[in-house]
Amino acid sequence: MTSGLVTGIDSPDYETRARIIRHKLQSHGLESDDDVVGFIAENLQGDIRRMESAIIGIKAKSCLYNAPPDLRMAREVIHGLVGVSVAITGESIRELIGSQFRVSIDDLRSRSRKRSVTFPRQLAMYLTRKYTDKSLADIGNMYNRDHSTVLHAIKTITKDMSRETTVREQVELLCAKIKK
Repeated sequence: MTSGLVTGIDSPDYETRARIIRHKLQSHGLESDDDVVGFIAENLQGDIRRMESAIIGIKAKSCLYNAPPDLRMAREVIHGLVGVSVAITGESIRELIGSQFRVSIDDLRSRSRKRSVTFPRQLAMYLTRKYTDKSLADIGNMYNRDHSTVLHAIKTITKDMSRETTVREQVELLCAKIKK
């Protein structure tokens, strides 16, 4: 039993995953769009069987929609396999908050103390802390503030959520949109 070679098998690197995905897409008769290949290779790491499952899912969606595979299909399939949103970043949260509250990113970064700007900014800081591993200082830099302001924003939103159901419902709605 121990006279043979014993070695570990590491998961393939990005370039190898991309080549495998391209080959699998071609063997399934699908066009290999570089965006789709890159997205799958970046977000599915480890087991080749997961890549095969993703490609089969993309093929099924492609047949269902009677359209060539695109990035939207790949995102839907990967989301189903991984179970969480693929890329939650502080910047994506800031953009979501800006669009939901109709506040520009420049306004969120400004020194304005208007409630129409401070509340979305505080929400964005709270959600960035919740969904990313950024430090308080990093979050503060995103909004042109220091770490103590971020800490105050987190405490304020937490307190408002416990007191006001409307704030809690807004946060729950935004959390659901971030997870998509």
